[in-house]
Amino acid sequence: MPKANKKKTKSPVTEQKQWVLIAADDALTEVKEDKQAEPAFVKLRHPKTDQGAMFLFSANSGKVFEVVKYEDDYRSWFIQDTVQQDGSLFMTTPMDPLFLVLPYLIKADQSGMYMTLDQIVMDQDYPQCSKLLECEGISDIKYITDCKGSEDMKAYRYNKQTTLEWLKGKVERTTNVLRENNIQEIGRASCRERV
Repeated sequence: MPKANKKKTKSPVTEQKQWVLIAADDALTEVKEDKQAEPAFVKLRHPKTDQGAMFLFSANSGKVFEVVKYEDDYRSWFIQDTVQQDGSLFMTTPMDPLFLVLPYLIKADQSGMYMTLDQIVMDQDYPQCSKLLECEGISDIKYITDCKGSEDMKAYRYNKQTTLEWLKGKVERTTNVLRENNIQEIGRASCRERV
């Protein structure tokens, strides 16, 4: 009896939809008051590049985190019983929502008019930018704008001078923390002094 010709068949490669994300607990924790609140990944206009970038809003939209992707051609992840070919690593870093609102303020300033925040923070390409108005720290907008109106109806206009003072204060606070922790900034790389 002739032997049957057995061909080895490869199992089809299925696309993995898993990633490795490093995030702070407060970015991913559900809010107890609203059981349906979940963290949300949202594509917004990046203030540096003016291109779309991924951001993570905490469950209650109180905080926003920039999502940064680190990738390497020769890296994979073992996730449970699978091998994830895409060895990318995603990390989140907290971000002041005012940095994301600032380009909208500068653009709106070209009209020279005072406007409400919901009129200023509008983007046809990134409609979820309105989530920025729900973030903690958005009340600090007074540090980068001129403001008119009552508590229930405020209008804002970008102020370059106060924005520069606000930025200077942030840089000084960062510098102080780096000095207190013996971290020296060298160009774009940082290093810790050995004690």
